[in-house]
Parts: sequence; structure tokens; C-alpha cells
Amino acid sequence: MSEPRIPPLPSDQWPESVTGTLEALQGPDGQVLNIFATFARHPRLFKRWLALGGQLLQGSELPARDRELLILRCGWNCRSDYEWGQHARIGASAGLSDEEIGERLNLSPRTVQTHRSNILRKLDLKGTPKLIAFAVENGFTQVQSVGTALPAASSRST
Repeated sequence: MSEPRIPPLPSDQWPESVTGTLEALQGPDGQVLNIFATFARHPRLFKRWLALGGQLLQGSELPARDRELLILRCGWNCRSDYEWGQHARIGASAGLSDEEIGERLNLSPRTVQTHRSNILRKLDLKGTPKLIAFAVENGFTQVQSVGTALPAASSRST
């Protein structure tokens, strides 16, 4: 994976105006996603971006599967390993298969599988069920009922 153009801001450098928000966005492991720590560099933009992300993930009428396909397409077009990695997890928990992602985004299923395999390898997970469990346990998504998942309330996945 490539290095970010703009690195996340270390927690000891977070501006006071966003420290409370970032602390509230910590996962069960006490970590904040890199995207949030990167936005900490610009508190006003961070505030507005959180509102947009919250609307897209929780206030939208767009079904979760379609939303994740759109985000995956953006991540693919921008060649963003980070965005693809985050939303491949969420897409899997929304029920997207490698074949469907490939078909809908005009990618070969093999390409999608390669990317998903890379994510599994980097997270040291064995298979899609473990990936889904990881997404739920780490707040990337929440299970509404058997077979259905929603984005986590904290908007961690954006």
C-alpha cells in the first residue's frame, strides 16, 4: 500500500476544537481511523465532511449495497487503496460478493478477489465471514437483523 499524500495527525497534535470528536470516533481498540486523523489538520473542513459523511451513510435513501458500490467505484477511479479497503469490508457486510462488485463496476471478479485477498492478508483474516465479523466488531458496520447490516452510527467508514 502506498504512503498517504497527507499523513494523519498524531493524537498529541490534534487541535482542541476536534479532540472530543476524534475521541468519540475511536474504535474498540482505542484507535481513530487515519481518515479522521488526517481531517484533524483542517478542523472546519472536518466538521463539514462529517456532516456530509453522516448524511451519505445514515441519512440517505440509497440502499447500502448501491451506496457501497458507488463508494467503491470512486475509490477505484481515484486509485485509493484506503477507500477501497474500508468499503470492501462494509460492502461485504452489506452482502456484496466479488462477482457482483466486478459486474457492477466493470472489473473482473479476479481483480476484485485479488483486492479482497490483499485486505484479508493485511488484516490477517481467513475468509469473508471473518472480514464481516471484523467490520462489525470494529464499528465499521452494525448488524440490524440476521443477514442485514447497516453502517455504524459513528460514520467510521467514510
